[in-house]
Formats: sequence, structure tokens, C-alpha cells
Amino acid sequence: MFSGYLQAGAYKGLDGVHGRAGWQWLYIICGVISLPTAFLGYFFIPDFPETTRAFYITKEEADRQCQRLIAEGQKPLGHNPWTRKKFLGVMKQWQFWVLPFGYFLVQASFPSQQPVMALWLKAKGHPVYDRNVWPTGQIAVGVVVQILAGMLSDSPLLKGRRWPAIVVMQAGTLFSVIILAVWDVPDALKYVAFYLLYFAAGVPGPWFVWYADFIPHDHEFRGFAIALSNMFSYIMQIWFQSAVWRTIDAPRFHAGFVAAAVVGAAMIILCFILRLLQQRDDKRREREKAALADVETLEASSASSESVIPTDETKKDIGTRNQGP
Repeated sequence: MFSGYLQAGAYKGLDGVHGRAGWQWLYIICGVISLPTAFLGYFFIPDFPETTRAFYITKEEADRQCQRLIAEGQKPLGHNPWTRKKFLGVMKQWQFWVLPFGYFLVQASFPSQQPVMALWLKAKGHPVYDRNVWPTGQIAVGVVVQILAGMLSDSPLLKGRRWPAIVVMQAGTLFSVIILAVWDVPDALKYVAFYLLYFAAGVPGPWFVWYADFIPHDHEFRGFAIALSNMFSYIMQIWFQSAVWRTIDAPRFHAGFVAAAVVGAAMIILCFILRLLQQRDDKRREREKAALADVETLEASSASSESVIPTDETKKDIGTRNQGP
């Protein structure tokens, strides 16, 4: 969003300054902004509660977060380190296969592969300034929806459930891509569709947070699943973008909008499937926890009984002490 205003300002105010075009000044300005941000990230990204060195987090705060994770059923970092046996076991779990594919659906259903609104505005004859500024409204919609989705998913209304927020965001973008796939609609409706395209821009946030519910038992596997999801999605985007979001199709992009609609619908269906898998796993873990509690109670009861029942040697020793010298 900021870069849109920056590009508009650079094009209007810096074009031709010192012999450089406005778009060249944009790269220079973005580089000046990005480089310090990279260094700041090294000091400000907190890492895990168990390993954090962030200066703004005290040891007491980090310990409290570790205890909170344990209280919520999460296993601490290093609980289950990587071994060959573990890796083979991970590959047998549904999360290893389904979650990376699901994140590809998240990315493919969000039509960010091309600046579709800017190219449509160009085809309509709008000047460069408008083509840079007007599409920033799409990002504004995405920012507002993402903030509301995060607040509501952690609120008493949804009680930490992520899938309703994801479904609603996906539905907004699905509505838009269907309209744009039809294309022959009034321009006013096209503007609505273009701005609502970014309804699903915030899906990756609750999607990755949902992993903690899918994989509460293994800290390392959860991190690996996030990394694998990112890697798989970006690899798949290489061919997907070239296949359906071809620049030659601008501004119509019929294949791209149809593909985004199909993938978006598949993503919504997947959310309900994942919810069923989560419920199944939660019930299984509850049964295992109850069985473990029963075993521990039985062992404690047995140990208590053995400590109360005196042996023959104990009885003899007690009798000797009672007789006195």
C-alpha cells in the first residue's frame, strides 16, 4: 500500500531528476528503506520463548510463555529432536502431506500474480498516477479484514477457532474472482470485485496459526511443516503463474480468474475437511491422556499400598522397639 503512494510520488516528483526515471528512483528509495529493516529484524525478531535473546523480553516473561504453551498442551522446544526414525514417522502423518498442499491452495486462490486492477485501469485509459494510487485500496481492504479476522478468531465469539475466519476471507475473494471471470458486468461491479479481491490477503496468518492446533505434540515438526508449506507453495507457483496468469491475457485474465475461483472453492472445502481431522485427532489425544492418567493413578495407588503394608522385617522391628531395653 505504501509503495503505491511512493511510486506515484516518485513518478510525479522525481521523474527526470539527475537523469533518472521515476521508476528508477522507486528502486533507490525502496533499497534505502529495506536495508535498515533487514538489520533491525536481527535484533527485534524474538525467536522461540525457549531460545529468545530479544532485549525487550525479560527472562520471567519468556518463562511465563513457556509455561503457557505447556498449559495449552504444547510440547516444549527440543522435546522430540530429529532422528531418522522420527522423519520417517513424520512422513506417515497426514499433516506432512495435506498442509503444504493446502498452503498452495491458499496462495493460488489469491490473485496476486498479476497487477490485475492496474492493468485494467491502463486499458481504460487512466494515467500512471491513478494506476499506482487506486489499487492501494485493495491492500487497505486486506489490512482491515486481516486485523478483524485475527481479533475475532481469538475472541470469545470464535474461541480460538481459525477455520471460520479463513472461510469468510476466502469467500470474499471467491465472490470477486467469479465476477471477474464473467467479466461482462457493469464497471461499478468490477470496481467492487477488484477491491474485494484482497479479502483473502490475510489468510496465511490464521492458516499458520492453525498449525499449532494440528500439531500440538511436536514443536520441531510444526516448524518443519511451516517451512515445507512455504517451499512447496512457491515451487508450485512457478508453473501455476506461467500457466494461467499469462501477461498476454491482460486485462481479461479469464484463465487466471477461473483457476482462482476453482482453487478458492477447493480451499473452503479443505477447511471443513481439516476441521474434521482436527476433531478426530483431538479426541484421540484426549483418550490417550485419559488412559495415561489412569495408568499413573493405578501406579500411584499401588505404590501407596506397598508403602503402607508392613513387611515381616518391619513388624519384627516395631515389636522390638515397643518392648524397650
